[in-house]
Amino acid sequence: MFLKLINFLFKSTNKLVTDVDKRKVSLQKANELFMLGDKHAAVIAFKAYLKTDPYNIQVLNDLGACFADIGNVKDSIATFELAYSLDDNFMPVVVNHAKMLNDSRRSTEAMPLLKQAKVSDPNFSHTDAVYGDLRLKMGDLVSARYFHLRSWLANFDNLRLANCHLFTSAYADIDELQLAAEHRFWADTVRKIDIPNDFQVENNIYTHNIDQITSKKIKIGYWSSDFRSHSVRYFFRPLLEGHDQTKFEIFLYHDFPMSDVQTEHIKSAGTHFYEVCEMSDIDLFKFIKSQQLDIFVELTGHSSHNRVSLLQHRFATVQFSALGYPPTTGLCTLDAKLLDRHVMTSDSHRYYSESPLALPTSFWCFDPMEDAPIALEPPVIRNGYITFGCVGNIAKINSRILRCWRVILNQVPTSRFLIRAINFEDTVAEHALLERLINEGLDVSRVQLCKPEGGVTFFESYNEIDIILDTYPFNGGTTTCFATYMGVPVISWAGASLISRMGLSILSNLDASDLVVTDTSAYIARAISLSQDISAVQRFKREARARYKKSSLGNGKLFAHEFEQACKILLDQKQSGSLVYHHDILPLPADEIMRRAYAVLRTGQVEAVQRILSHCLQHYPDNGSAHLLSAHLLASKQQFKEAVNYLLERFHKFTSSEQIATLISVVRMYMLMSRNDHVAEIVNKLALMDITDSFDKMQVQLYRSCCAAEENQPSQPATSDVKHFHILIPCDESDRFDEMCSQIKASCFCPNEWIITYERCNESTRITAYESALMFMNFDILILIQKNISLHNPLFFIEINKALDESDMVGFAGAKCFKRIDWRSDVFQSKAAGFLVPSSEINGFVEIQCLGIDPGTLVSDMQVLDGSLLALKRSNVNIMFFDKELISAETILEEDWVHTCFQAGLRLNVHRNLGVMVDQKIELDSKYRSTGRMHFADKHGFDPFLMLKDDNMMVSAPVTNVNEAIKIMNIFLKEAA
Repeated sequence: MFLKLINFLFKSTNKLVTDVDKRKVSLQKANELFMLGDKHAAVIAFKAYLKTDPYNIQVLNDLGACFADIGNVKDSIATFELAYSLDDNFMPVVVNHAKMLNDSRRSTEAMPLLKQAKVSDPNFSHTDAVYGDLRLKMGDLVSARYFHLRSWLANFDNLRLANCHLFTSAYADIDELQLAAEHRFWADTVRKIDIPNDFQVENNIYTHNIDQITSKKIKIGYWSSDFRSHSVRYFFRPLLEGHDQTKFEIFLYHDFPMSDVQTEHIKSAGTHFYEVCEMSDIDLFKFIKSQQLDIFVELTGHSSHNRVSLLQHRFATVQFSALGYPPTTGLCTLDAKLLDRHVMTSDSHRYYSESPLALPTSFWCFDPMEDAPIALEPPVIRNGYITFGCVGNIAKINSRILRCWRVILNQVPTSRFLIRAINFEDTVAEHALLERLINEGLDVSRVQLCKPEGGVTFFESYNEIDIILDTYPFNGGTTTCFATYMGVPVISWAGASLISRMGLSILSNLDASDLVVTDTSAYIARAISLSQDISAVQRFKREARARYKKSSLGNGKLFAHEFEQACKILLDQKQSGSLVYHHDILPLPADEIMRRAYAVLRTGQVEAVQRILSHCLQHYPDNGSAHLLSAHLLASKQQFKEAVNYLLERFHKFTSSEQIATLISVVRMYMLMSRNDHVAEIVNKLALMDITDSFDKMQVQLYRSCCAAEENQPSQPATSDVKHFHILIPCDESDRFDEMCSQIKASCFCPNEWIITYERCNESTRITAYESALMFMNFDILILIQKNISLHNPLFFIEINKALDESDMVGFAGAKCFKRIDWRSDVFQSKAAGFLVPSSEINGFVEIQCLGIDPGTLVSDMQVLDGSLLALKRSNVNIMFFDKELISAETILEEDWVHTCFQAGLRLNVHRNLGVMVDQKIELDSKYRSTGRMHFADKHGFDPFLMLKDDNMMVSAPVTNVNEAIKIMNIFLKEAA
């Protein structure tokens, strides 16, 4: 019996271990799919895992994110709500809950959560993405682009984040060449999706017997996430229902998790309709590929819920982009982009990576296919004054347009302005636009802000407007069609590519090209002149529907015929090999590409960095910064010799400033190889060069000090008066405390008459220890040291004593301004520091790190000091207040106290050669880090979303040991002084 029990327990344990292993493998697979960007496949994998672990917060969060990315809003909200109810302190869940609120136009509720997340973890990129969305809805394009780009660079292979940046850039008032360059950058650096050669679709989601298809028809497929109640349907249904299905066999691929009545209308008009949202990327590609299409048309571009990166591969003989996204996709694997003769220009190749496919009249057809009664007369007849209007996303309304509107309203003094936008469902967005209107000098008493209408009321709302003033450079598209269909004339401003020529195309097809202008003065003049020509406004309203019917813009049969003819020509050209196109989209400037490369590198995405570098060097083959980063990537794998050779081979092609940067890097690599002869040789070369950059000068001076250190020995100055130093170390581990005391005693010289005492306190109760030491203990100098610090300068105590003659408090690092929590990321010039860290490149090496342009060892006028080590004269410091809300939040407690001392008039200085070694592997107490940082931010009024530049540069040098580092710093700081 006993043996049977043992055997049973053994088998049960084995089964338990096996189940745990299976769960680990299952979760690993799900995470891999998530990281690779195949969110559809990841949904299936995460759902399978949750059957065995239903309350795993991280998995619930990631599943909710996947649902959101593929457009399954209902399940996304439900999943995030469950996760948030389980743990409302897990930052990813907090941010996604904020996203849900923001998407529901509840930004007032979302903002505190986003602030909490940003303060808690400034580098959590999803916070930036959601905040970017919020700023976009407020119409703040500068902030929206900044935060969307930050978020994308931190998760470079996340297609949704890339789309956010690209689509936000489309709204921004930037040059259209730059907009095209942004899309080219994405396309040239996107991760290549590996498609296996076999064509077996998992789970047999659909079966399509190719052998049974004997039709001679042209097989055309349409792929979209918008076969539903979405603006795309106003343009796609007329095409679909106008198709000649005796000549075309139509395949529709609906890539969205929800359907509605419009989906059913579209489904009934196509030959084959497939709901493909639940397919993985690879299965979707295989499935469509297996149907052997002649033509494949994507209708989404970089707008929401797309899988545009799959178009790196060929779905059909010909594939092109149409209807849904005005800018280029950036991809060269698409054969064409649908335009028309009005949109097409002689330099279109500078704006589209796809060959322009120009239809003879209109690039789309608009038909609401529902009742839309039009008023007999414009509202000016009943009102007695002109009502200008703008309908659409307020993100399109930039300062340039607002200045034009101000002049127009001033020149038409009785006029009114009506702005209708979905943004106004959020009152914060409404107030944001009002503030912008006031700042631009518009009389807001004459401006009416209206929420959107629905159903028939939506069409009728256009009967409240006499003249629409279009936006630029992102014209109204759907909204311009609605306006003109309802008989409202539109003043449109035409630019260089589709995004700014949609109005031109629409109005030209309606025989109203006289309403199109090409500059600011003409825009203002045309709006004023039309407002004075009431008969023209009346005439346009009376004739609008007839103009639509006689143009392919409003006649589905005409449009479909022109579209089919263009498809046939395109297919013939492709099959004959005559379809040859090379775009001339300019790349982004090299400096901007490299700025992005370094931002991506800081988050550890090395493979993505390699792609960015390849892109940069393809267009800027001699760019020294790109070659320098390539060499650093070699060095990160300890291929120092190869890195040096790589740089020196290309050195002659670099600019003078790039050559200086290159030689500085080469010195570092030689130091890591312990090639001191080569170090001296290159340092001597640098000494002869004309170096103007202050940072580079400091770096070269540090290297010169490294070469001179062998002949120098620090001397021990004479001491006189008796001093009592009390060292207080917050440290829960007594072994670590003993180790620190022994290390200090072994490394730091102490004159015989001086007294050094040591005290340990618990980390969570250190406030009591600090206050007790300051109030009751009898000593001259108090030194507070955190457990991640070790001291290596033999003259540490002597240097501290001397520094405190000129200071009330001394540290090894600090900043001269204090405008954010993470002051260490402020600009180089505002900081001062000198410390050591263990080398991350060579075991046993030590890295010297120095900050600040001030000369000499002691730097004054600090507003905050690093709380890891503080030295102070007890007699000079009588401030006892420590903020208890900041306990267990790393060193924020100490830094807040130090700043309080500064505000009280105490002198804070940084000593840059105390021999402080910071071991970042030793973690400080951070149990309440998030709470503490939030309290700290509120207390000091820090805005975590200020667009401040992060500057993490520091002068540095790798050396073989701490003693050498101390000698080098002595020489360096004396010469700098």
